[in-house]
Amino acid sequence: MTRLGRFLELTIQAERLLHRLATACAHIAVVAVLVVAALLMASASGRYLFDTPIGFTEELAGLLFVVIALFPVLLGLLQGRHVRLIILWNLFPVRIKPLLELAGHLISVGVLAVLTAYTLQFAQFSWEFESRSEAMRWLLWPWMGLMPFCFAMWLLALLVRIAYLVAMISLGRTVEYEQRSFLEG
Repeated sequence: MTRLGRFLELTIQAERLLHRLATACAHIAVVAVLVVAALLMASASGRYLFDTPIGFTEELAGLLFVVIALFPVLLGLLQGRHVRLIILWNLFPVRIKPLLELAGHLISVGVLAVLTAYTLQFAQFSWEFESRSEAMRWLLWPWMGLMPFCFAMWLLALLVRIAYLVAMISLGRTVEYEQRSFLEG
């Protein structure tokens, strides 16, 4: 096997590892949805039945929303379920699609690098000043740290995909793209 072939295998192994991490993150997001739903039901029941709502409901639901919104994205990215302009995408020949994907990923790497840097500064600022939530006085830096963590994982996934695409293009291999409708999930 050539060096490029070994490099391709390494990118495939890295993507499998990232896929396991992404699956764990998606499961955590599902648990967060269930916790938010249970918390909102308990708080609403307490408010209307016993006139004693749960005081931290809004804060915890807001913090868990970060997990719900950001954690599953990595799995969608790795499975190729991110947004594409399918009408335009389908106009291009199969041999051009890896180059278009590569260009899109390179642009995304730049954006994610900036987002990661800014959100890391945001989390660091929160840590330095020991920012706390309004009602329950919970430390906010661990929650704010989830944003740069997620962005960095997306960035890593894109870099692995870029390496894979470069290896496939260099080896002259065809990259397969699934045709899925939104109804198929």
